[in-house]
Amino acid sequence: PHTCQSPPGKYITACDRAGCGTNGYNVNPQGLGPNSTYKINTQQPFRQSVTFTGSSIHVKFDQNGNTWEFEDCGNSQYIQEMNEALDYGFVLVMSHWGSTYSTMQWLDGKTGCSGDCDGSGFAKFSDFEIS
Repeated sequence: PHTCQSPPGKYITACDRAGCGTNGYNVNPQGLGPNSTYKINTQQPFRQSVTFTGSSIHVKFDQNGNTWEFEDCGNSQYIQEMNEALDYGFVLVMSHWGSTYSTMQWLDGKTGCSGDCDGSGFAKFSDFEIS
């Protein structure tokens, strides 16, 4: 997550691009990855939920009885600065950025992945609930 310097609903000219996120790998290197040695095997279906409480962002993954969860952005003041925008409303956006190591290393590099992942380009998003 990141804060922006414009009121919600107005043209955004500047945001804190670095934001305040948490790399799941830094929480638990074996939490999420592409085989059965990880708590959540990303090669199998799993459920992700994100809960915004006003001062925290809770991330939870569930798969076949396994659960892995953590707090994203451990800075409650930073999250509170986002509340006006969160109350205004957001648009859910998901994308499949790529499968080559050269395009995904910025995201996957810490996972121990040292080469290209499955090159099929297939990703499935399903069973959404927004409440």
